[in-house]
Amino acid sequence: MDFNKDQQEALKLIKDKNVLVSAGAGSGKTAVLTEKIYRLLKQGYNLDELLVVTFSNKAAYEMKSRVRDKLEKDKELSKYVTQLETSDITTFDAYYLKIVKKYGYLLGY
Repeated sequence: MDFNKDQQEALKLIKDKNVLVSAGAGSGKTAVLTEKIYRLLKQGYNLDELLVVTFSNKAAYEMKSRVRDKLEKDKELSKYVTQLETSDITTFDAYYLKIVKKYGYLLGY
């Protein structure tokens, strides 16, 4: 995929940066985030070091599916395919629930 200027800028902000990708439907957000995840893994980051959140289960599923497709084509990174299901490529709600389940005792739950 050819990325436009704004998309290329988001992809350049890789090391030690948090990036918010916000745009309308059909604008290529999923493609940019998929490529960003792939590039981070190529640079040596681990999948468990990444947090990618979205609003809908459908979007989270699509993201994981696209990442899986890229990883399966890369012998070096194919080891991450099995980690995708437990990765933090998820919805905001699911991530918050994970935190509460893990640290709820600190909140009195």
